[in-house]
Amino acid sequence: MTEPREPDRLIRAVLEDGPSVLPDRVLDAVLGEVHRTRQWAALGPWRILPMSRTALAAAAVIAVVLVGGLVLVSRGQSAPAVGTVATASPSASMSAPASPTPSPIASASMPIGVQAPGAIAFGRFDSGTNTSTLLSVSPDGKRQASLTSSDACCLAMSPDGRFFAYAKDVGGRLAPGFASLDRSFNEWPWSWAGAGDREGNIDSARLNLAPGAVSSVAGHGTDVAFEGWDDQQPGRTGVYVSFDNGGGAVTGELKRLTTNPGTLHDIPIGFSPDGSRLLFIRDRDPSDAINGDLYVIATDGSGLHKLNPTSTRVAVSDAFGPGASWSPDGAQVAFAGFDTAKTDGTSSVYVVDAAGGTAKAIAGPGSWSTSARWSPDGTWIAFDFGPVAHDVYLVHPDGTGLRNVTASFDVGVCCSRWSPDGRWLVVQGSLTNRDDQSDLFIVSTVDSTYARLTQEPGAYRQWVDWVDAPLPASAAPSP
Repeated sequence: MTEPREPDRLIRAVLEDGPSVLPDRVLDAVLGEVHRTRQWAALGPWRILPMSRTALAAAAVIAVVLVGGLVLVSRGQSAPAVGTVATASPSASMSAPASPTPSPIASASMPIGVQAPGAIAFGRFDSGTNTSTLLSVSPDGKRQASLTSSDACCLAMSPDGRFFAYAKDVGGRLAPGFASLDRSFNEWPWSWAGAGDREGNIDSARLNLAPGAVSSVAGHGTDVAFEGWDDQQPGRTGVYVSFDNGGGAVTGELKRLTTNPGTLHDIPIGFSPDGSRLLFIRDRDPSDAINGDLYVIATDGSGLHKLNPTSTRVAVSDAFGPGASWSPDGAQVAFAGFDTAKTDGTSSVYVVDAAGGTAKAIAGPGSWSTSARWSPDGTWIAFDFGPVAHDVYLVHPDGTGLRNVTASFDVGVCCSRWSPDGRWLVVQGSLTNRDDQSDLFIVSTVDSTYARLTQEPGAYRQWVDWVDAPLPASAAPSP
């Protein structure tokens, strides 16, 4: 099975005395293990390798690169300062408050404050078995359950929580499937059988299809966007979308939305709230495995345009998750952009009109900001920031109100996702110095109280979604 994005540049940093390019692109198990090890100092405080969307193989290489290290550096000093907003004078710089004495971590079985709504789905890599598991859990840490019965990857939830898309290794390629949280239905679309799409227009027999975004809008239908590529025909690389055309099903008509031939990939990261447009990241450089340009395109293929300045690049990986998000009204996009002129992780958080225009920096410059997540009510943007103890901050879309919501943690954290009511964030962090010993936590955006959500340390992946749908009492995992 092959990988969506080949991390040659980063792998060479570990295998300096060995082959510079590993055979095939079946490296997900390795990347899930080494994405945050200490020897990756050049990559920033997280030491994050870009994990691919596939989840199955290369166990032998793990012995070469598994050296441990702090996933997220523990605190022994004040939280770092965030730099000036780009449009402000130096006197307007804002500093995060010093870290107070760490508070005890609450039991995962105890709700913190009020009961958080909905359900959380996520992926976890187990270095002991070299497998990736997709799971769901209630926000109080109870009722954790497997979503699939074996190795799977690329979790993408529908916004209403009705179903999730995932992918498995089928004959050496990624093939997608759909299932509901309560496992009451499963759908195996065209590519499982390799018979082409239902209209016979696309031969999906050799296509790798990694789901990246789902749209489910009343009256519009259910659409699923995939990162697609063919190992034998590079010219087939691009974004593919399954359109159900309002038919009420999940599996729809498979159509190609973008064309990016060669080794460079297009990675879908989010439909607009009304389902009419799609955000995706286009690889810019084959030597850069996780950073590219941020684009938007209408689902009818029109209106393709780039949103980030040429002087920036936007990250997407299974460690960070996507580096951009839509505003709730679909008018704007927030993203974390790395400065292309620097190699020290210098980055800022930007807001730009979805129709195009000049992006405005609202936070930074800082270090290693990898994501920008718009709150459900549109009043806040959550982003992560280094360089020592990684924290999650909130800032208003106009650049005001900056505050650190994880200052009381005794661990560094990253890569937040909002609860449906906007009162909570789910983040990942580590209590040990092992890169493969992370857990998920939830934190209140109101008073920064927090609790440990999971109790099984592993390499947690940012296939994380928090949906407004209750978990079933019990259900058998999907195939």
